[in-house]
Amino acid sequence: EFDHKSVFDVFTSPEYERYFTTKERELFERHVLWTRLLQERKTTDSKGKSVDLIPCTLKCQSDLVLKPNRLYGGKGIIFGREVNSKTWKNKIEATLKEPGEWVIQKLGKLRRKSFFSPLERKMREKNYYVVSGFFATEKGLGMVGRMSERTIVNVARRGGLTPILLMK
Repeated sequence: EFDHKSVFDVFTSPEYERYFTTKERELFERHVLWTRLLQERKTTDSKGKSVDLIPCTLKCQSDLVLKPNRLYGGKGIIFGREVNSKTWKNKIEATLKEPGEWVIQKLGKLRRKSFFSPLERKMREKNYYVVSGFFATEKGLGMVGRMSERTIVNVARRGGLTPILLMK
């Protein structure tokens, strides 16, 4: 089911690479964050090295994000770098009691851009985190940009949409 974040496991794991062309794999490598369904298992880390997932998740805390597999709107997300190791370990242990409900994902690099924002009847420049993504329609591929003052860039979390300009 493509509404699960764990589908990115398929796109970022060598286990499934034989199902994709070289160009598709290159595209995934550039644009899809390393993601694994969180459970006790052997897999590869974001560099392709074979690891036990749970010890790796605990060791690489500051480089990872814990996310509910199916929720949206930024609900339930925990940035490893924003909690202490005891809190991280406790949360990982708790999620293991909910099989299939959580993913671990490599922390992406957020871009920051300045936008003009109307505040108190004046236009002021403000910095926002920005992300963009693609969506498929029956007429082709579309692109959407989102921005937020918060590191969880989501419209449901007081974020907004931003225009995307393609330069030729």
